[in-house]
Amino acid sequence: MAKRERMRRGRLRPDVIIGLLIFVTCLFVYLANGQTISSNDNVPNTLLGFHWLDRQSLNFDAFRDSLFYRDQPSGVGPPYYWSEAPNGHLSSTYPIGVAILTFPLYGLFYCYLQVAGWLGGMAPAEILSLANPEYRATIVFFEKLAAAIVASGSMVIFYNLLRCKFERAIAILTTFIFAFATTTWMISSQALWQHGSANLVVLSILLGLFKANRATEPQRKVLLLVVGFFCGLLPGIRPTSSVYGVAAIVYAILAYRREAVYLLLGLPSFLLSASWNVYYFGLSLKSLIVAGYNSMSAEEASFAESFYRLTAKQFTEGFLGLLVSPARGLFVYSPILLFALPGSGAIAQPLKRSLKRFLQQSLKQSLQQSPKESLQQFWTPRLPAKPSIRRDWKSDEILVLGFLLAALVLFLQYCFFTIWPGGPSYGPRYMTDLLPVLGLLMAYSLRGWVAIAPTIKPIWRRVIPGVFGLCLCFSLFTQIIGAFSTPTNWDGIPYPAAERFWQWRDTPIERRAQNLFYGVLNPMGDSETYAAGLEGEVLGLEDGAGQPIVAPYPVKPLDRVPFQAELLNRGRSPWYGYKTGMERGVAVVRVQFFDAQGEESRVSVGFLYLTDFCAPGERGRAIGVIRFPKEPGTYQMVLSFSVRGQGLLKRLKPQLTQVVEVQVIPA
Repeated sequence: MAKRERMRRGRLRPDVIIGLLIFVTCLFVYLANGQTISSNDNVPNTLLGFHWLDRQSLNFDAFRDSLFYRDQPSGVGPPYYWSEAPNGHLSSTYPIGVAILTFPLYGLFYCYLQVAGWLGGMAPAEILSLANPEYRATIVFFEKLAAAIVASGSMVIFYNLLRCKFERAIAILTTFIFAFATTTWMISSQALWQHGSANLVVLSILLGLFKANRATEPQRKVLLLVVGFFCGLLPGIRPTSSVYGVAAIVYAILAYRREAVYLLLGLPSFLLSASWNVYYFGLSLKSLIVAGYNSMSAEEASFAESFYRLTAKQFTEGFLGLLVSPARGLFVYSPILLFALPGSGAIAQPLKRSLKRFLQQSLKQSLQQSPKESLQQFWTPRLPAKPSIRRDWKSDEILVLGFLLAALVLFLQYCFFTIWPGGPSYGPRYMTDLLPVLGLLMAYSLRGWVAIAPTIKPIWRRVIPGVFGLCLCFSLFTQIIGAFSTPTNWDGIPYPAAERFWQWRDTPIERRAQNLFYGVLNPMGDSETYAAGLEGEVLGLEDGAGQPIVAPYPVKPLDRVPFQAELLNRGRSPWYGYKTGMERGVAVVRVQFFDAQGEESRVSVGFLYLTDFCAPGERGRAIGVIRFPKEPGTYQMVLSFSVRGQGLLKRLKPQLTQVVEVQVIPA
């Protein structure tokens, strides 16, 4: 009997095996596309760990002469992701909590590079040349690897969180949805965005509290300490996600009373990021959290004043945009998450019973006790007379409700955020912060469906799973094409404009799908043969209203004016417009300005992009927004035609086709 017990203990539990399979599967899928879909937002957190390990420096002064500093459109001052701190050093504009959380991973990466370099006979100075442009690909690779590991680890934590409450089948299905049918794949796993690290911490907090609700007193104290540690990390990772930390603290006080002090003892982990902010940006309440964000604000304005607009119009635009806009809508990219909404009703019933019982017992106690005795009773570690009160507050549903309210607050503040689209990202990037709570609600919804399925009409037992399957397939489809297609700069081509977020033609999903389709089909064939058959010209130029441009054309300095050009394909090879999502064979009209001395204005170089497919002998239309020179004077606007993409531009000499005189009038 004892031998059998030892063998049972020596075996891996099924959930451990499943957790390992989830991690390996997610890591493989997240890395399978072989590309990093990142942003310059992540540069500081990508470099900081390596830089400290290699140079023992926590500022970015060493990068002032590097490509990371110079690679920006304006060429003046530091790029937006770095700030000139008041203490004279170059600091990160964004919080550095992601670098803190992923530092153990970067320590392993650093050791690997050192060993690989030593085995390859490289000099120590050559092993980690962060400022060297040739080393950028290596930095990006490790950023992708770190992000994929963080996202995969989050899915393991999420699965174990669900197993505290739900059956194994529901936990596996919900984890699959969270991992592959939401922006966890396209945002969290592809680069070191703040969202992935914040979700890892939020899920760790939830798991710790779920475990604490089921643990004995000594284990509970340790778990609360760990939960407090993760709560302290949140402001330094993603300040807006700190609302989850507040929800956890309030819940711990209500559920554990005096034991909640152990959670509070873990909160000093906040000092890891706060000390950075104070050192670089000074000691103030604002700098503790906001810090470098203020460098992105307008002059003499705070970050909130610059980027939040508390109006009904802004709220409506943000609300609809974040949920249903074709370009950024949460339920457009992941319609499967609509099935998470009934889960909020699943937590309402036990919550209603708990609150009713609590209020009844509290009222009875208040009539029998003095206020002082009631306060002492609240902080008593044990409640022998009324244990059900304590048990009600320790309900998992109360905890989930607290996090649901925090997620609602987080969502509402994004509705007032003027840049709610989240920059040139694929999908609803900001809504990634809500996924831990939506994932829990999904599990509640699935369990509720399993419970009521035998009692409903047979037709609904077929329709509801069918709709669920279609939504899941489409949600998977949007993530797959996003991961395996090539970024097409939907936000910038043909021009950036707010109204494009609401158009149902040429959406980011459609353009990425066409990019993937043409990438597999390869209709161009051999590049040299295709390039040899390219010939075309610009036939005419019109403004955005369709009126011909008549010289001289009066404009103000730095005016941005929409233009459209008519093109004629005189060659043997077809052209591909931006709507096709093609990377090669894209027909472009380059617009340059030359002054009276023939000097080119470097400030004003723009492009007009062919819209659709254009066969040989056919005419096409190219559109775009052109910015005019800064200095007043008379300029020649020169239009030249080219077809570019993956080396084709190097083989083709742009053909001068039309010259338009432009007169820039002083403002």
